[in-house]
Amino acid sequence: MIDSTDHDACGVGFIVQLGSFGSREVVERALTALSRLSHRGGVDADGCSGDGAGLLTAIPQKFIRDRAREAGIELPEIFGLGMAFLPPGREAEARAAVEAATEETGLRCLGWRVVPTDTSLLGPRAVATLPAIWQCFFAPESPREDLERLLFLCRKRVEAAAPRGIYFCSLSSRTVVYKGLLTPGQLAAFYADLASPDFKSSFAVFHQRYATNTHPNWFLAQPFRFVAHNGEINTIGANRRWSRAREAAVRQQLRVGEWFRALEEDVSDSASFDNAFEILLQQGYGPGAAMLRMVPPAWESDRRLSAELRRYLETQAREQEPWDGPAALVFSDGRMVGAKLDRNGLRPLRYTRTSDGLLVAGSEVGLAELQGRIAERGRLGPGEILLVDPVAGVLFREGELSEGLRLGNEPAKVVPVSRLAPTATGPAAPTQEPKRVAAALGWSEDQFRLLFQPLGLDGKEAVWSMGDDTPPAFISAARRPLWDYCKQRFAQVTNPPIDPLREAHVMSLDVYLGQTVVIGSPLLDAGQMSALESDPLKPVRRIDLTFDAAQGVNGALDALERVRRQACEYAAGKPCMLLLSDRGVRADRAALPALLGLAAAWKSMLRLGAYDVPLVMQSGQVIETHHVALLIAAGASAVFPYLALELAESLKPGGAASYRAAVETGLRKVIARMGISTLASYRNSMLFETVGLDPELCAEFFEDAACVLGGKGLVELLQESLERHASAFAPAGPELQDAGLYRFRMNGERHASSPELVRRLHRYVKSETPENYRAFAELGQNREPVAVRDLFEIVPGTPVAPEDVEGEGAILSRFSTQAMSLGALGPEAHRTLAIAMNRLGARSNTGEGGEDPEIHRREPEASNRVKQVASARFGVTTEYLVQADELEIKMAQGSKPGEGGQLPAAKVTPYIAHLRHAVPGMALISPPPHHDIYSIEDLAQLIYDLRAVNPLARIGVKLVAGAGVGIIAAGVAKAGADVITICGFDGGTGASPLTSIKNTGLPWEVGLREAHCALIRAGFRRRVRLRVDGGFKF
Repeated sequence: MIDSTDHDACGVGFIVQLGSFGSREVVERALTALSRLSHRGGVDADGCSGDGAGLLTAIPQKFIRDRAREAGIELPEIFGLGMAFLPPGREAEARAAVEAATEETGLRCLGWRVVPTDTSLLGPRAVATLPAIWQCFFAPESPREDLERLLFLCRKRVEAAAPRGIYFCSLSSRTVVYKGLLTPGQLAAFYADLASPDFKSSFAVFHQRYATNTHPNWFLAQPFRFVAHNGEINTIGANRRWSRAREAAVRQQLRVGEWFRALEEDVSDSASFDNAFEILLQQGYGPGAAMLRMVPPAWESDRRLSAELRRYLETQAREQEPWDGPAALVFSDGRMVGAKLDRNGLRPLRYTRTSDGLLVAGSEVGLAELQGRIAERGRLGPGEILLVDPVAGVLFREGELSEGLRLGNEPAKVVPVSRLAPTATGPAAPTQEPKRVAAALGWSEDQFRLLFQPLGLDGKEAVWSMGDDTPPAFISAARRPLWDYCKQRFAQVTNPPIDPLREAHVMSLDVYLGQTVVIGSPLLDAGQMSALESDPLKPVRRIDLTFDAAQGVNGALDALERVRRQACEYAAGKPCMLLLSDRGVRADRAALPALLGLAAAWKSMLRLGAYDVPLVMQSGQVIETHHVALLIAAGASAVFPYLALELAESLKPGGAASYRAAVETGLRKVIARMGISTLASYRNSMLFETVGLDPELCAEFFEDAACVLGGKGLVELLQESLERHASAFAPAGPELQDAGLYRFRMNGERHASSPELVRRLHRYVKSETPENYRAFAELGQNREPVAVRDLFEIVPGTPVAPEDVEGEGAILSRFSTQAMSLGALGPEAHRTLAIAMNRLGARSNTGEGGEDPEIHRREPEASNRVKQVASARFGVTTEYLVQADELEIKMAQGSKPGEGGQLPAAKVTPYIAHLRHAVPGMALISPPPHHDIYSIEDLAQLIYDLRAVNPLARIGVKLVAGAGVGIIAAGVAKAGADVITICGFDGGTGASPLTSIKNTGLPWEVGLREAHCALIRAGFRRRVRLRVDGGFKF
């Protein structure tokens, strides 16, 4: 399996009685509010087990003291309370482990109490995973000690050393959490404590979970110890890697040993967020300041911010990448309660305050019956924060935050930052024989002409059509560079992509190079590079990525070791910048693959704790956006594509500036494809997946990238790189060769579609003889591998009687054409496909362009049985929906996942414009996400609405094969879909950016296997049909 990462989608909120030390009403209202969020949560396949629900409250002092006294425990004035899940049957061992940790931390364990529960109302999944639930009580050995710090360290020791299965829902002197694998209606009935009249609190944070993972469990229910989260942390890969990188510095600051781990293992994105938030609190940040550091607003261009807040945010940005993603966060440290939206503001969070001091905030309105007069209503906007001091009765709104935030941890003297702008300066020493050097570094003639030239000439990425019919790099007979084995990650459904056009005002490509320099994007030009080397970032240490070509693979392996060694040596001296460079390639000097060298150096730096040293890559191997994005995701601070800039400028004056503009636009699209707004949260994320690389190589260089379909190892990659180098400098060879990567060439890359295939197909269509059919079928039976399925072997099994085999009609009914829109295809082709599939008893799909309503009246045999609903809703009307046998919600498409449909202006004729309710002659680009679907709950709502419009139609959801698609498929099935389509990367398209066609998505064979297995584990496989598409020719 590719990925088992947990993600959450849910309902969340809090209730506070301002000026109160605690009331029963707050708890009862919170339980009521939680029950009113039931529709935002998920239910297991067993129909009874919830995905998770819970409450975080202040410790009800009288209630807890009374219950402890009943257990024979007399609590001191100040005590700590733990709510613990213990492994059933091993409670004594677990309690002993906890007590041992308390002794090492300076605490005394005062005793244990069994939490009364009613297990009769649980579903089978909840019962099967039910932990033993206990409360434990602690006091400090010395009354002068910080009890919260001691409890924090005690829990961390338990996490590090105790047997697996011990989990503290909360361990605090201020707060307690009651949660579990429950529905909201089960929570109060399951925990008898919550029904007690003495269970009182001044605030309550509540949460209802919709788990899009395949294994919901008791530990991952929310709230966590401080935070309840509705949404996704799209940047979680980078956030976790940066947290691990900073771990040594955190240990030093907290004065703890090597046993300390910043983040818990095998938890959800929300749980990791809670861990990181807790550490900031332990470092002295107030809850509001910590939340602003982790989830900053789009402050870079917001002139409304106070000077103090802007200074704070700028200072934190130099040290902390945002935890980014569509997120509504509710949090409390037991003293303050707050709510926060991420910079995009794509999750709802509304609040109401009454005249009698009741404050209700949550994912929806109507969570509580409000008797008092409404004094204030509002909703949080993008990046906004709301803070409450319940006991003092003070509410801090956006714009009134200075006092409530406690902006601590700011340096006494802020070092000013200088912004280094792009220049028009050319290189001091142009590359000799640039195209021959380019060939040695992995360029091909067709890449230069079809992929690169549009960047330099037009300042735009090339647009292509009909998908990718070449083999994945690991199947290819050609020598493909390492870039081609890596695919960009993308978001779909549970953490959707964002629209880089609509959200441009909250996106940022800013890169901080140390504490003193900021650049507007990670792309450096010659002038900027010269400026960095000459002044702001002295000293700069250079590491050469070239080596003696005559030494062969052994020389390359030695060069890799040298890169690692020098990275450690130089980083230990804390230089202002490390520079990796492959300049100097010539006939006798070959270069290491840039991505490999970068990964080796960065990993060595992280081991040394030099995460704060800028690492710049100067490489001629970089051609396009995909290459820059991979280097950034693998750890580069910035990239200087010296050869690409030289060649772009040679195309026309100002070509380098056009190239920069195109690549920066492309980078915004790359990070938006993952739902990320800032490049700082993309760097060091390993947000790509490798296809066809040896697992040992991936573990050595790309340990946190998804790795599928093992294949070539390090030695093979280096050997192919050397062969490319030798071919480029061969005396009789051309400077650049057409590799046939995009169009069929006789001596180039293999293609699934070829002139010979078209000729034989035409011959059979014109004359349907057995001989002509055999000649056509022979191409499919004997072709060299082009797709993963070509590597499969069919293993004979037990024979089946002919009468037990499905009939021809039943088999044909499973087939469908896949979604080429009217507009992408001409009306004649669209009509022909529909008629053909209807005659076969199969299905055709409208695509996202709608359908002429006259067809249903005049020519029903040409009507498409599957109607697609895509992000722009082109052609979607009630009449359109009710004519369907199946409605397909397109969340992504194989040729460009994370991007919307694209119809060039020339294809938008008056007829097409009429059907799409658009203007003739205007390019039509659908947004990457559905703007009404930013969570799995939103998708469930659309499925419900479509089913209400057409109760007889099956409802399908179209996904793309990628890391974690099985998890997403389970969530989609839980949302009520009848059909799930898994698209492969090689799917057809009317128009897509060429770099997207080549560099996103996985083979459908991988996605199908993952989705099938995930659905079986979740118990949903029998509820849904799985369908695949992508590049079928035979």
